[in-house]
Amino acid sequence: EHRVQVIRLTRNKVSQAISILVDGAAKAAHQHVPKATFGRVPPHTVALSPDAVVKQCRDFAYWQRWADAWLGWSGLDALPLSYEQITRGQTEIDAIPPDITDHICSFLGVEQRPLEISLLRINSQPLPELISNWDEVCTALRNAGVILPDQPTKEGGTYAI
Repeated sequence: EHRVQVIRLTRNKVSQAISILVDGAAKAAHQHVPKATFGRVPPHTVALSPDAVVKQCRDFAYWQRWADAWLGWSGLDALPLSYEQITRGQTEIDAIPPDITDHICSFLGVEQRPLEISLLRINSQPLPELISNWDEVCTALRNAGVILPDQPTKEGGTYAI
């Protein structure tokens, strides 16, 4: 068969939005923040505009919906997969979890082969430690309906980039 198959990687929209804004803040300050690394990067703290975070979340959600609609319209075989599924909330992983690799290989119709990876998050601290004005940002996200009032945001929650 000559069919196109797409693995649609997604991220939590708050994490993605904040990642984009943190990268932009670093560029504005003429700091080099690596996109990927096999070593540790010292933690740093930034202050973000709550309105900018809300706008970026909405923009990201819009483009996610657009990509999903396009894939649906195109008729391409698509497998949605999130970074959170791959990492299972871990800061570091040495291998993609076996059930995820089984799912991917089954979708692609290929046999599994060992592939070792060293996936490190650049900013592994929870968002309240990364964003110096996190309470203000979190309030804006809740007021805008981006996150639910009872959604976890502290350490151990779903928001780490």
